[in-house]
Amino acid sequence: MAIFYEVMLEELERNLRKQEAFKNELALHPKGYLSICVIGGVPYVYRKWREGSSIRSEYIGVPGDDSVKAAEEERKAYLFAKSSLAELRKEEKSIRRSIKSYGGV
Repeated sequence: MAIFYEVMLEELERNLRKQEAFKNELALHPKGYLSICVIGGVPYVYRKWREGSSIRSEYIGVPGDDSVKAAEEERKAYLFAKSSLAELRKEEKSIRRSIKSYGGV
């Protein structure tokens, strides 16, 4: 059973490294969501996010612009990193439970 314990510790270390990598990835991308506002019949894309109790917004461009496409790609990358980090945190809890039930950490 010592092999199981060591493998679980290695898995925990791997998991924590991956969590750190995804945290760094999240820091690279802006928070918030993309919103389309129609002003005078023309759609405009904004990035909106919350700071404290207020919602901030930043103009991105009109749908179809390269800047909007880039913002959409950033948003996809942000959501992927966020969901991956959540999955890794669940996995970490499971690994820690396994280690604890074995009588370790």
